[in-house]
Amino acid sequence: MEYLKRCYQKSPSVISRAVGNEIVLVPIQGNTANLEEIFMLNETSGRIWGYIDGKNSVAEIKKMVIDEFDVTPQEAQADIIAFIKKLEKEGCISTADTNKKARKAIKGGKNA
Repeated sequence: MEYLKRCYQKSPSVISRAVGNEIVLVPIQGNTANLEEIFMLNETSGRIWGYIDGKNSVAEIKKMVIDEFDVTPQEAQADIIAFIKKLEKEGCISTADTNKKARKAIKGGKNA
C-alpha cells in the first residue's frame, strides 16, 4: 500500500506537551495558542505522535506500534492510517516530501 511508504513531519505551528499519560497538541496562530483546537492524545496516539519525525515511514511506525502494543498488524495499520489522516486534515502534520518542496520554493529552489 502506497500510504505505508509515506513519511510525515510535524507542523512547526503545533506544540505538544505531556500531561500525565496524555499528550496535548496546541495549534499556534501567530504568537497565540488556539485554545479552541486543542487535541488530547491517549498513550497509543501519543506514541505514534512521537514516532512522526519526518524520517519514519508509516510502515516503520506500524512495526513499532505492533512491537510495543498488543495489537494485530491489521488493527495497527487501520488505526495508524486513520489517526495520521486526521492529523493531516487538521494541519498538525504533512508529508515530509511536501515540507521539503515548500522550503525549496521559499528559498527559490528550482525543484519546487
